[in-house]
Amino acid sequence: MVIIEIEMKKYFYLLLIYTIPLWGQNNAGILHERIYLQTDKQTYLAGELLWMKIFTVDINKHPLLFSKIVYVELLDEAASITRCKIDLSNGIGEGWLELPSDIPSGYYRLVAYTRFMRNENPDVFFEKNIGIINLLQANATRKKEADNTASSFEEKTANTFSLSTDNLSYNTRNQGYVALDGLPENIWTLSISVTGKDLMTIPGINPIQEWRKQLVESTENDFTGDFLPEYEGHIITGKVVDVNNEADIPSTPFVSFLSFPGKEICLFVGKPDSRNQVSFYTTCTSGIEEMVTAVFNASDKKYRVDIQNPYIQNHTQKSLPVLHLDSTHADQLLKRSVALQVLYSFTGDSLAKQKISDSYFKNKPTTSYPLDEYTRFTTMNEVITEFVTGVRFRRQRLEIVVSKGNYYDFGTPLVLLDGIPITNHQVIFNYNPLLVQRIDLYSGIHAFGGQTFDGIIAFSTYRYDYPDLKVDQTTQFVNYEGTQARRRFYIPDYSDDENRQSRFPDYRHTLLWSPNVQTQGKSSIQIPFNTSDFTGEFQVVVEGLTKDGNVVYAKSSFVVN
Repeated sequence: MVIIEIEMKKYFYLLLIYTIPLWGQNNAGILHERIYLQTDKQTYLAGELLWMKIFTVDINKHPLLFSKIVYVELLDEAASITRCKIDLSNGIGEGWLELPSDIPSGYYRLVAYTRFMRNENPDVFFEKNIGIINLLQANATRKKEADNTASSFEEKTANTFSLSTDNLSYNTRNQGYVALDGLPENIWTLSISVTGKDLMTIPGINPIQEWRKQLVESTENDFTGDFLPEYEGHIITGKVVDVNNEADIPSTPFVSFLSFPGKEICLFVGKPDSRNQVSFYTTCTSGIEEMVTAVFNASDKKYRVDIQNPYIQNHTQKSLPVLHLDSTHADQLLKRSVALQVLYSFTGDSLAKQKISDSYFKNKPTTSYPLDEYTRFTTMNEVITEFVTGVRFRRQRLEIVVSKGNYYDFGTPLVLLDGIPITNHQVIFNYNPLLVQRIDLYSGIHAFGGQTFDGIIAFSTYRYDYPDLKVDQTTQFVNYEGTQARRRFYIPDYSDDENRQSRFPDYRHTLLWSPNVQTQGKSSIQIPFNTSDFTGEFQVVVEGLTKDGNVVYAKSSFVVN
């Protein structure tokens, strides 16, 4: 039994007693979470997209539907080069990394972990090596000499299913398909990649069969319990400090807010701990967002929230081999480098990121006041007094209050401007009402993270971009990289002769990346793909896991002439 404190249903905190099945624990009753990460290939060019698929299991290799976020970092020996957060749905996620165009040639470490896994030794994190080649920095290879001995692992599988293509040889811009026969009925997750064959052997590659054998089980003493699992969504943490003296510890009670400005209300109240840190249990952080934090307290003290980095600050140092390029591959690499630049020049729109986020706050306003339908006043006090029923500015402290049924019984509402919490109501009092398009009033008690409010008053500007908003140091605006927005894998349509004969260039090195193949329990499926203008040898790799923890793996190849 594991006792975890989390925020449920986004409205209140409770103590959840989460019972983990025995097959997910060691003898000490501790849940072990593990990751497998598949990439579309093993060797990349600088500036190329690295596609990846992730799933989580327990120590016995059974599917684990626990964490909702995975952190992926590309490292050299120890320093982080680029990184991202990936959403998990039912233990499965997919994403991408855009490799820097100025990254030196060499081997790099791809590391993946969840927040919950940080309670254990870093040895339990998933890690694999990839190779990156930068032809614009021909001499920028690894300086540290190391053994470049490749793994002797033989790619064999005990699976009963077979992998084949409809032909062993194709012309450019041809349609083909991959056939999988004899698949198990209880497939949990399955992915397939069709890419140009890697030009070099990557040392330390961890095929899925070997990964399954090497899952590390920590002891009870290794588990710290410092990191709550991200069971519902991304947990954003921050430290509350005095704006005038950061060394001072907040001495008065405070309430901290975090919101994402815009048309929808997406606001969270922080849960503080004894170290003056606050945790915001969020659920709508897809894509890179502008984020706002604010702190309210009843004293004259002013506090702010400094958002903390959710990634690991210091990774374990590990030596990497030197990448040696074979001169016989020079022409092929040059062609691939030019093709990469052409591909992105012509297909940039097709590779566009797609932000997909559900609305967090689904309540409908009790009353809406579209101000253009009323006489426009030049002060917010006149607007509130004349139009908004049951709301007024209290002169003593210049704060907004709402009627709680009795005219003489007023409560304090949550006040928002384009989703931004306004802790100092004088800001609204002084705001230009001609910039406001609509005022929405949400009556009744509303709770966010254990904090209750006597209604919500939401002011919305015309473009939801809060023009001319002036706030003090207790409110901070930051650009925060949330969980990764989805990105569509580009596949041209060669279903007719006109498209095949198009002069539009097609220099895809990865012909197919399908991280979420649906079998519907069928034992035989066919997956179509199209060849590109590239010629040479291509490889097909299929990886997956059954519901009872058995590995699904196969590899094949074909030639494009």
